[in-house]
Amino acid sequence: MPTGDDALSVDQTILRRLRAAGHGIFFTADQTPNGWTETFDATRVTSAPCGTPSGHTKPPRPYLGP
Repeated sequence: MPTGDDALSVDQTILRRLRAAGHGIFFTADQTPNGWTETFDATRVTSAPCGTPSGHTKPPRPYLGP
């Protein structure tokens, strides 16, 4: 992603699509040691339905580190 704003935009688009497809929060903050939430059960979702988020010309590339 070129910027953090781009990453956030893609993240939010994908989460909206997952919620619309009926995927709720997988773990609540009370269920994780760090107090974060897990947004969905990854074993029930593939990347295919996510497609290319609106306003983006190609799917995001995975982050491979510095």
